[in-house]
Amino acid sequence: MTQAKEKSALKRCGAAALMLAIILVGGGNRLQAQVLAVPANMPILYKEIPDYVKERSRARYKIKLSQCQIVFREDGYYLLSGDREFVILNQNPACLKRFAGKMVAVQGRTTESVVSWFSLYFVVVDDINGMKYDGKVGPWMMREPTDEEIRSWNLHKRLPPATQKFMTYLALPKSASDVRFAGSEAGSNTLAYGTITSEDNQSLPVADVNRQLTSIQRQLTGIEQKMAKPPYRGIYSVPEADWNATDWSLYMDSQGGG
Repeated sequence: MTQAKEKSALKRCGAAALMLAIILVGGGNRLQAQVLAVPANMPILYKEIPDYVKERSRARYKIKLSQCQIVFREDGYYLLSGDREFVILNQNPACLKRFAGKMVAVQGRTTESVVSWFSLYFVVVDDINGMKYDGKVGPWMMREPTDEEIRSWNLHKRLPPATQKFMTYLALPKSASDVRFAGSEAGSNTLAYGTITSEDNQSLPVADVNRQLTSIQRQLTGIEQKMAKPPYRGIYSVPEADWNATDWSLYMDSQGGG
C-alpha cells in the first residue's frame, strides 16, 4: 500500500516537472508579459503627483495675499505674487480656470513659513476674493494608460468612467489666450466645483521650462547661502586685521580695559 502511494506521488511530481519544462522550453514567450499597444488616437492621460498630495497635511502657516495672479502651467495652477510663486495643492480646475490671468486676493496655508530668501512655496487655498474655495486634486503629470483603459478605448472609443471623470475634472486649457475670464456669480459666497462641457475640454500649453528652472535655481542659491553662512562668534567672526573702532572697543572692554 505504501509503495503504491509512493509511485502515485512520483507520477504527480513527474507530470509537474514535465509541464514546467514545456512552459520554460517549448512555450516560447509564454512567460513574457503581453503589453497592449497604445492607440494613436487615444487621449493623453494624467495622474496626481504623489509627493504634492502628501504635502497638503503639512500646510499650517496662514498667509494672506492681497494681490496675486492665478496662472496655468503644464502641471496645474500657480499663484504669482511679486517674485514669489505658490504651487496650489488643492486644485479645482473648473473654478481656477475662471480666474486665470486675473489679479485676486487669496487666503490660505503654506507648508513653510514665508521667508524672504524663498521664492517657491506650496499652498492650500481656502479663500479667493472673500469666497470660500475648495479643491480635490493636486498638480498632475502625464502617465501611461493601463491595459483596461486601452481595451476600453479600442472597443468603445471612450475611457473607463473613473478615468474620464478625472480627465473631465482637469479640463486643461490650450493656451493662455483661450482661457475665458469671468467673475463669480452674483449672490454666491462659495466657489463650488463645476463640470466642464465638451467645448471647454482643451489640451496643454507649452511648458515654460526656463522660468521654472530659474526659479528653482534662485531658491537653491538662497538655501546654499543660508547654509554656508558661518555662525556668529562675537568680534572674532571678523579677522583681527579687519576690526574697526567698535570692534577694538569691544575687545578692550572684554579684557577689562577702558
